Amino acid sequence: MRELLGRMRDTGYAVSALYPFRPSFYERFGYVGLPKVRTVTFAPADLAGLVRAELPGEVSWERSGQGYGRYREFTSQLLAECHGFALLPEYRAVELRNSDDRWLAAAWADGEMLAAVTYRISRHGGDLLADDLLTRSPLGRALLLQFFARHVDQVSRVVVTVPAWEFPELWTTDLAAVTQAAISFPTASAPMARVLSLDLLAGTPVGPGRVTVEVVDDPFISGRYSLDGSSGVLDVTSGAQGPEATLTAAGLSGLIYGVLDPDDVVVRGFGEVPAEVASRLRVLFPRRVPYLFASF
Repeated sequence: MRELLGRMRDTGYAVSALYPFRPSFYERFGYVGLPKVRTVTFAPADLAGLVRAELPGEVSWERSGQGYGRYREFTSQLLAECHGFALLPEYRAVELRNSDDRWLAAAWADGEMLAAVTYRISRHGGDLLADDLLTRSPLGRALLLQFFARHVDQVSRVVVTVPAWEFPELWTTDLAAVTQAAISFPTASAPMARVLSLDLLAGTPVGPGRVTVEVVDDPFISGRYSLDGSSGVLDVTSGAQGPEATLTAAGLSGLIYGVLDPDDVVVRGFGEVPAEVASRLRVLFPRRVPYLFASF
C-alpha cells in the first residue's frame, strides 16, 4: 500500500481517495472517512407543484451514449467547482457511452448546461432509477425534478442519488420522501481520502487563517508546516519552527477535506490541538461536505 501511494505522490497526485473494504484498515495509512451519497425515493405525483411552475429553461433528453460527450464536459466543469469532486479516467468513463443502457436528461438555460442525470426505468409502473443528480444551480435541479414529475403516468417512484449536502425536504412543498445512506462492509462503504502532498495543495482556496502544524507518523507528509490562508488560497511553508498543533495524516486530511472539526480530530485520536489553535483551524479549513462522485 505504501509503495502504491508513494508512486502516486511521485507522479503528481496531491490526494488519494478510495472505497474501503474496511475503513479501520485504511485509517492506518492516513485515510479519513468522507460522507456517502444519499438516495432519495419519492412519488413523482408529489412534485405536482413544480409541473405548474414556469421555469426559464428547458430539458433535453437522449440516449446516454449519444450525449456522452456533453455529459463528460459537464462533469469536467464540476471538477473545478465542486469540493472533493473526482472523475474516472477517460478509459473508464467511456463505459457510459459504450454500454448506452441509460437515458440522459440535461437542464439548460441561456445555452448553458445547468444540471444532468442519467437514468433508466425498471418497468412500466415501476421505478425511475436515477444515478447522480449533478447540478450547478437550483434552477437546473428544479428543471430536472420537473422532468421527473412528468413521468407520473409511467412510474410509481423516483429513486435518485444525491450528494450528502442536498436536503430534499427543501426542494418543494409537500414532498414526501425517504432519504437514506446504507453503509456496510465490504460491499457498500463510504469513501475515504487522504493528503499525499501538502506542497501540491498550495493554491487551494481556504479561509483567512494561519497555523503552524507538525504532521507525525506518516511516510509522505511528516514534517512541520506553516499553513497560511491570508491571501485567500493556501500557502505552504515546509520546515516551520514552533508547531502549534500535532496531527496525524488522517487528522490533517479530515481538516483539509472539511469533514472533521478540530475537536473531532482530538476526540478521534488524530492529533493534539489546543483550543486557541482550533479556532484558527476552523477559519483556515471551514467545515465542508465533499462529493467524490467517481465510483470505483
